[in-house]
Amino acid sequence: MVGGERTRRAVLAGIGGLTLAGVAEAVSNPRSDVAFDWPWGDDQASVGQTPTPEPQGTPVTPVPTAGTAEPGGCRSAFESGFERPLDDRFRSSGFSVERTTEYARSGEHGVLLRARSSDFESKLRSQARFCGDVTAEVAGRYVVAGGGGANFTLALVDPDSFAKLAVGPMQSGNAVAVQEWTGQGGSVTGWASLPRTVGTDWSSLALSVSAGTVTATVDGTSTTYETTDDWTDRPVRLQLRTKTTTTGSDVAAAFDDLRVRTG
Repeated sequence: MVGGERTRRAVLAGIGGLTLAGVAEAVSNPRSDVAFDWPWGDDQASVGQTPTPEPQGTPVTPVPTAGTAEPGGCRSAFESGFERPLDDRFRSSGFSVERTTEYARSGEHGVLLRARSSDFESKLRSQARFCGDVTAEVAGRYVVAGGGGANFTLALVDPDSFAKLAVGPMQSGNAVAVQEWTGQGGSVTGWASLPRTVGTDWSSLALSVSAGTVTATVDGTSTTYETTDDWTDRPVRLQLRTKTTTTGSDVAAAFDDLRVRTG
């Protein structure tokens, strides 16, 4: 009986140990049994992370925005990506990027990008790429607008160079500009402007590229110019950006209703 009792206690102790080990594993890896199957590629590197302040919404861990081409080619469309965790679809960097209910235009979640004069900018870039004739749209608004040239932009960026197309408020605050940067050195090669003011009310921003031209639309008013490069022969990522200057005040902008389509 003594030997049998010892054996029973040993078996119970072993079961208890396995149970505790399973609990510990679940706690240390609470999403270990959850698999996400989003076709956004595998460039999930998380090096050189930037610390963020206490978030007002759901925190997002910043990671570098540079990336490599993901297998499977380009996406043909994208519907508002803020209803799910940002890390599934985007990579962020800068002072603070938050998924939040407070600054949603529609649905449950928008995204808030905060930038400080000492940090210059915050960026949210899609992991998916888009090819050919691309149209990107987003709703944006200032939450805190500082002086010294603080603004925000919607952009299409070449992940393999400095080339970029962006639309957003100009530093003067009474116009919106669309600008193009070259892939070599990132110098501005072309731009156009609209006499529109973007403030603390929601504005709709859109960029549309076709062979040799780009059209920017702000609240239904458009301007078009001939681009230096052909943007339909390269893959691009979508980028949202809030920035200030070395002398400017802190700034924050909210975004929602993100849409991308091709063809």
